[in-house]
This record gives sequence, C-alpha cells and structure tokens, in this order.
Amino acid sequence: MLKSGCIRIIIILLVFVFLTSPLARDPIVQAKMQAIDDEELAMVEAEAGLTVGLNLNAYASATSASLGDSAGEYLNLPSLNLFGNGVNSQGFTVSAGLNLDIGTSSGRTYIYLSNIALPAGNFGLSLFSSNVNIVESGGNRTLGNVGILNVFIGRTVTTVNATAISPALANVTPAWLRIGPHASGGGLEGVGQLGGYIDNIRIDAGGGTPGGLSIRGTYIYSATPGTYYASGTDPATWAQGMQGNAWLGGSFRTYYLNGNLRPTTSNVDTLLSMDIGTNGSSLMKLSLPMAATIKIRAFSFDGITSFGPIMLDNVIFYRQDLYLRHL
Repeated sequence: MLKSGCIRIIIILLVFVFLTSPLARDPIVQAKMQAIDDEELAMVEAEAGLTVGLNLNAYASATSASLGDSAGEYLNLPSLNLFGNGVNSQGFTVSAGLNLDIGTSSGRTYIYLSNIALPAGNFGLSLFSSNVNIVESGGNRTLGNVGILNVFIGRTVTTVNATAISPALANVTPAWLRIGPHASGGGLEGVGQLGGYIDNIRIDAGGGTPGGLSIRGTYIYSATPGTYYASGTDPATWAQGMQGNAWLGGSFRTYYLNGNLRPTTSNVDTLLSMDIGTNGSSLMKLSLPMAATIKIRAFSFDGITSFGPIMLDNVIFYRQDLYLRHL
C-alpha cells in the first residue's frame, strides 16, 4: 500500500512537469522557412536544444473538484490548493533552467527534458484539500483533511520550513525525462529519472482535528544494483547513501531468490509509456516500471501509534500498469 502511494505521487509530479513544458509549432513560420546555400551554412554556429529560464511564483486554487463518475460514486474535494511558502494562500517559487532537446534514435523522434528541479527555497510544493469525502449511493463518508506537503524534485534538500532535517537528501542530480512515440505507433514512451523528498503526507481524520495518518520524511532516490545492504533503523545514518535518481524505465538488473545478481545478459529493458483509448469507456493506461530506494523517517496513526522508520531498499518493478477510466 505504501509503495503504490509513493508511486502515485511520482505520477502526479511527472505529469505536472510534462504538461507545463513549452511545446508549440507555428505552421505560418514553417511555411516561410527557406533552404540556405553552402556559403551561408558555413557561417552558422550550430546550437542544440532550448533552455527555458524559469523564475516565477505560482499559486492555484479550486473551490471544488471530483474524481470518478459524477452520476455514481466519486471522490469529492470541496477545496483544493496548490501552494508553497508553508501557507496555503501563498505561491511556490520555481527557479531553474529547464533544458529541452528534440532528436532521433532508431528512426524515432524523442523529446528530452532535463534539469527538472523545483521548487526553489526552503518551502516545497504543497497540495492540500479540506473535508475530503466519498460520495456513495448510501450516503457520504468523510475522510477529513488531506495534504501532501513540501515536495522537492531533483534538488538537494538540507532544510524544510527553515529547520534542518536529518538526514539531508544530498547529491541528487536534476531529474530528466525522454519522451517519444511507440515503435508500433501511437502513445508515448520514454525513460526518466527522479530524485525527491516529501516532508509530510497526512490525513487528518474528522475534517479539522489533527491526527489520522501521517507519513513524515519520504525520500525517493536511486536503487543501487549490485549492492545489498541494510542501512539501519536510525534515520541519522541514512544520509551517506542517499544520492542519485530513481529510474522510471531503463535497463533493470535481475536477481536470484537469494538476492544475488543474475548475469548481466539477463537484464530487463523496459520503458515508461502512456496510451489513451477506449474500451467501453475512455481510459488512460500508464506503464510505470521503476527502480528506486524509498525511505520513510516516521509512519504513525493519530500522532500516538508510531511504527518508526520504513525502508524499501533497491525496489524494482519490472512491470507496473495503472488504468484511469471514465476520463
């Protein structure tokens, strides 16, 4: 259950980055393009890609949102706020140089996004909804306030809310994502990397009363193929190995039941992919194979019952499919 929750968060963050990338083509400009002769070409200094300097402050709010079939059962979010700075009425700051390249490989065109790092400052990106409830034919069920607070992607994190966290997530290279079409036609496929930190995921049961479920300090970073280690139960000892990015798609190693690596020829090569189609209703299929290490500093209920730290070292999903229906 914890694995799927962390993975869903990764999905939301990747989709956010992809949808906000500046991709546009102007047919009028293309129609006016002319070939240049060899003399003119010799004077051109070739450059690759496009760098987008992001320096902005953003805030989003919705008075209501729902997930599911509006005529039947669905998840109702009476309010939804995307914010930063630790206050749900203030924006989050982004300051990064996002790089975009378009190229070809094996006869297929790819879009390559790199240097994905956000947000800036000591306050992360937060998503909060109050009085979340499930609407059913037999009546509503209240879940309470739901928050995903202080999310950082592809950057070193040493402080949260201006307070030092232990351990720091250090030496995480900025995330990148390669996107392209399926070889058989249609859809999107690619390989991505992601390293990040989430300060708190919480459900406050009862709508306004603190308590419920709290997942504090979630670290998502690279798996370490070829090395098996138990990193200990004290979060203060984690910092030294927390570097590099988790993989979404790629060439994943395989293991024997005793934990030893199989020969390199038994690697599994797999891709991140997305397809949209119909099967009685509109649906989206996300294929999300991944290799990662996920650590949680504290997992508790009602602020009283604590299960302590949780560690998922060198987790590999060779296949993981998510279907979203009734779009």
